[in-house]
Parts: sequence; C-alpha cells; structure tokens
Amino acid sequence: MQSNQELINSIKINGAVPENQEDYSDEVILSLADEVLEQTLLPIIMERKEEYFVFPQPFPITAGKRKYRIPSRSIGAVLRDVQILRGTALSSIGNINPEDLSTTTQGTPSAFYMESNSVCLYPVPSSTDGFLVMKYFIRPARLTPVSNASRVTAFDPLTTTVSLEAIPPNVIVGSILDFTKGTAHYEPLSLDHKVLSINGTDVQLSSLPEDLEERDWISLSGYSPVPSIPEDYHSILALLTASKILQSLGQTDQEQALIAKAEASLARMTSNVSPRVLGEPNKIVSPLW
Repeated sequence: MQSNQELINSIKINGAVPENQEDYSDEVILSLADEVLEQTLLPIIMERKEEYFVFPQPFPITAGKRKYRIPSRSIGAVLRDVQILRGTALSSIGNINPEDLSTTTQGTPSAFYMESNSVCLYPVPSSTDGFLVMKYFIRPARLTPVSNASRVTAFDPLTTTVSLEAIPPNVIVGSILDFTKGTAHYEPLSLDHKVLSINGTDVQLSSLPEDLEERDWISLSGYSPVPSIPEDYHSILALLTASKILQSLGQTDQEQALIAKAEASLARMTSNVSPRVLGEPNKIVSPLW
C-alpha cells in the first residue's frame, strides 16, 4: 500500500463496511488501525530484534549539562545505543550504575547512567564539544488522512525550501512537520522541522533532511499518511482492523475468518523477516582506536 487511503479502502473491503456506515468514518477506521498497529503488530515486529524502528537523534553536548531527556517518541523509553560523536569519531559509551559515581569533577564524558527518563553523562561535560547520539526505537506515527499530508515535488537545500503537491489545510507558518519516506518501507525520515514561511506550494523550513527525495511525505509532527511499518505488514494491518469492525458489528464468524487469515500471513512473515541478512553471519569488529 502507498498511503492510508489504500489502507482504508482495503479495510472497508475486507470488513464489508457500507459507504453509508456513519459509525466508521475514515478517521475512526484509522484510529482502530492505530490500536492494531501499536497493540499487535509493533510487539511482533520488535520481537524479531532485527533493528526495525531504530532511529538516531543527536543532542549537542553542553558544558555543565549532565541530563539529556530520552525522546518522547521512544518506545517504552528504551534506548538501542548511546554514543558520542566528536568530529568524525563516533563511539559507544558504557552504561554504569548511579552508585558507581565517584566524582563531581567535570571532564570528558566516557560513560552514562540513567535517571528517570534521561541519560546522564559521566563525568559532567567540561566543554561544549560534540554530540550525544541516542539511538532509540521510534514509535510509529499516528495515522492521518492523506488530505492532512502532501508529497515533496522538489526541494532546495540552500534555502531549506520544499515544493509540495498541495499545502495541507492543517499546515501553517509555525507548524512542526515530520518527513516520512514515500517508498517502502515508509520509515520516519526526519522529525520536527518548523515552518518558517509559505509561498504558494513552497514551504521554507528550519532545516531539511540530508537524504530527502522527491515523493517523500510531509505531515504534522507525530502523524503519518502511510503506516510506518514494513510494507509486507500493511495487508495484515488491514485484515486485523477489519476484524475489529466486524467484532463491533457482532459478525463473529466473519471476524474469526479474517483473524485466521491474518495469523496465517503473520506466520509466513515471521519466517521471512528474520534474519534480515541471509548471506553473512554477524561479525565481531575491533574498534578503530
């Protein structure tokens, strides 16, 4: 599927939802799909431990600042890795227990510890140098009607301007936008870009993603016009969402038939998606320093 509109159409067909069924507007159907994605498909995909949904986010290291909050879209506030980037040197740093802290003297961070939902650098940075990179599992964005999003038709990195097919009605100057890949597997591309100006269908933003391409999507932050999961799971998402509608309509036999069909598809997918690299075993790589 290429957008939430195709998803909605598939759900309506599988669930035999009449066009005049007022209880199941497109927004309601997408809300049900969100529940299926979050409660059923997301845990199944995450169980494969194959680096799905891993998203890096850099934070400038500031002198005297020890705490850096885990991004709000991290699934379960869980981190995949914590790294420090200085120039071109990128290295993971160790996770220590808070009771192992032995000094308040500032210096060059070489480790971190957790405090509530924050990463704390140790020792506390003595200079504003480099970036703290948190790699986390990003929660898929909420599904939104395609009319609330638009595709990029052209872009200019020098002026940080994108040309869009149309300006969504909910996008105004000051809006915060996300970019989503316009091709499979529709992963989040970059988050939280502020709209500085709008001129016709040209939108100037605070910044642009490095790997932006034409046909990628823009939408309000936290929302996506396409399910941000591997495309092979889109049809399963449609089946399970349609089954929820049939359940609410009391059509138990049809509901169970769709669940059985979805489970069969999931069983096939499970054997196909892990491991993701079939031709090479994982290797232990020695550090370059």
